[in-house]
This record gives sequence, structure tokens and C-alpha cells, in this order.
Amino acid sequence: MRTYITLCGRRNWALVNSLWASIEDHDYLPEKLILLCHARLKEDAHECSGPAEELLRSYVVDPEVSVHVVPETDFINRVAEKVAEIIKEEKEKGNEVALDITPARKALAIPAYTSALNHGADHVFYLFLRDLRHSNRPYPMIPYFLHDWKDFVREGDG
Repeated sequence: MRTYITLCGRRNWALVNSLWASIEDHDYLPEKLILLCHARLKEDAHECSGPAEELLRSYVVDPEVSVHVVPETDFINRVAEKVAEIIKEEKEKGNEVALDITPARKALAIPAYTSALNHGADHVFYLFLRDLRHSNRPYPMIPYFLHDWKDFVREGDG
């Protein structure tokens, strides 16, 4: 089974589009989606889990979707710990694990990225947009030359 961990940010399209790119252009179709967010972004997480789940349903009959709230106190360490915990659990089940840092703010992305590399994530994804004027469009509507999708683990940049 493939597990996709992502971090909620301020824009729903960032989460959905990176997931979409992972599926359509990079052959990573997860059956399990785990969203991590701060307590104050919990409503946003549930708001963006809907479109992400709907996207997955168009490929997977019944994707497993969950939202995990990370406490805001000592959040840098808490995010790193939560990512490590999830990766460990998923790897013990024999699952392939990807972390997507695209939608996260830097304060969440950096500890999550480091934790993923230190705990054996199979992939760390990032969808870079060269022009943010397209950031609120569905992935297929963003001109191909305006984005660059990375897998930091597979490309050796991690």
C-alpha cells in the first residue's frame, strides 16, 4: 500500500495539485492519505481533505483519509515526531511512504522534511510553481513549463 503524508497550509490547491501531479505525472497513486496540521488550521485541513479525497476516489475505490492535529506548543519538535511516528508505523506495515511538503509553511516543512529523511521515507515530494498567479488553478490547467515537481529522495537532493 502507498501512503501519502502531507502538511496543511493556507492554500487548498497546493495540497490537491501536488497530489494530482504525484498521481498523473509521477506514478505515485496512494491508497492512504494522512494530513497533518496545526490546531488553528484544523478546519482548513478538513476543508482541503474533501477535494483531496475526491481526487483519490477518482482513482482508488475507497481511499483511507485521516487528519492528525499537531499541538502548536513546541510545534517544530512535535511535527518532526509525528512524521517519524507515522513513517515508522507505515513502514512496519510494509507500506511505501511519501511525504509532500508543498502546501506547508516553512516552519512545518523543514522539520517534517528532516524527519522524513532520517526515518526512511521512500519519497519527499515538492511541487514548485514558477509563477504563483497560477496557484489557485487545478493542476491540469497550469502550463507544464511553469512547474517543477521534485522527489528529493529519488533525485538525490535529500
